[in-house]
Amino acid sequence: YKLIRQSYGRVYRINKKNWDRLANGYFYNPVQHIEKYDPKKIMIIHAKDDDVVKYKPVEQFAKNLKCRFIAPKKGGHLSSSLLMNKKYSKRVETFLRK
Repeated sequence: YKLIRQSYGRVYRINKKNWDRLANGYFYNPVQHIEKYDPKKIMIIHAKDDDVVKYKPVEQFAKNLKCRFIAPKKGGHLSSSLLMNKKYSKRVETFLRK
């Protein structure tokens, strides 16, 4: 919470109480609703070396959901700039056209 407030200021307008609910999974946790998702409509791209959002839980979530999962070895905490890479942009484009 402190890092978000210091780094992004008023971009994230959330109070500490609601942040704690979100962080603890009490507010919303997609893992608790996995049966409600259509895996054909979900593609997850997550780098193995991401040090902000850990890889293993995301990998397990994607596996449980049975959705399309792309796991580059490097990329850190990815952003939309990844889509500029032809290797990934083609895969995303193909996925979106289905």
